[in-house]
Amino acid sequence: MLFRSNWNAQHAGKEAGGLDGGGYVRVSVVGARYRMHRLIWKIEHGRDPYYSIDHIDGDKLNNHYSNLRDVSPLENSKNAFLSKNNKSGVSGVAFKKGRWHAQIGETGSKGSYLGCFKTKEEAVQARRAAEQRLGYSARHGRQKREET
Repeated sequence: MLFRSNWNAQHAGKEAGGLDGGGYVRVSVVGARYRMHRLIWKIEHGRDPYYSIDHIDGDKLNNHYSNLRDVSPLENSKNAFLSKNNKSGVSGVAFKKGRWHAQIGETGSKGSYLGCFKTKEEAVQARRAAEQRLGYSARHGRQKREET
């Protein structure tokens, strides 16, 4: 975390910035606003990130340099939380027309259909195998912790 300098005794030593609407820490530097994780990346590398900055552990407030990586949007999606609209509890698995269906996103496509299954367990197994084959993070599809 960045801390304020001694420019004002009232603020000296306090954490800089505040949360934006997306849950990321934002700070102002000489009138320009930055998301903290992107600023830390720029300080460490001397340049802006090429793509998206991924918080490896999924915690938007953990801006330690070792928890940040510059990845393509596709690679970043392989570490995504479970969508709040998901009804099955498993990314890429849905119940339609009396059967369980599995699909997964791949490079250069909107998604690959993995098949139609009699049981949810079979669909989940097909999805997990595809995730492993395509290099998805073990954390992909986990539920967000509730903010307290």
